[in-house]
Amino acid sequence: MVDTAHNGQRTPLFPEAINPLVDLQQRLQRLETAQATATRQQQETQAAGLALHQLTHDTLARLRTWRHAPAWVWGLVGTSLGSSALLTFLLLASPGQRRPQLAYEQILGAVDAVLVQTYATLPKVTQEQLSATYARLGLQSPAQRQPGKK
Repeated sequence: MVDTAHNGQRTPLFPEAINPLVDLQQRLQRLETAQATATRQQQETQAAGLALHQLTHDTLARLRTWRHAPAWVWGLVGTSLGSSALLTFLLLASPGQRRPQLAYEQILGAVDAVLVQTYATLPKVTQEQLSATYARLGLQSPAQRQPGKK
C-alpha cells in the first residue's frame, strides 16, 4: 500500500514488513523472561522463609539455656515468635502471589498449544530454537508432541 497524499511522493504505509515469526519469537522471549522473573521471586520468597525459620530455631535454642527468665522476656519471645510465624505465613502462603503465577501458567499453556499445532509450518531455525528452549526447561518439545507421532 502506498500513500500519495504528501507532495505526491510515494511512501509506504507500512515501512517495515510485518513478520509474524519474529513477533512470535519476541513474545516467546517475553514469556521466558516473565517465567524467569516468577521463578526468581519464588526462590527469594523461599529464601526469606528459610531465614525466618533459622532465626526462630536459633531463638528457641537460646531459650533452652535460660532457666529462669522474667515474665516480660517470655512475653517478648512469644510475640517475636508469633510475628515470625505470621510473616512466614504471609510470605509463603499468600494467595496474592499464586494468582499471577496461575495466569502465567494458563497463558503459557495456550501458547504451547498453538506451538504444537503450528510447529510443522515454522522455519527450521525457529523449530530448533523452540526445541532447545523446551529441552533446557526439561519439557517435551512441540516436535515430540505432534499429532500422529507416538
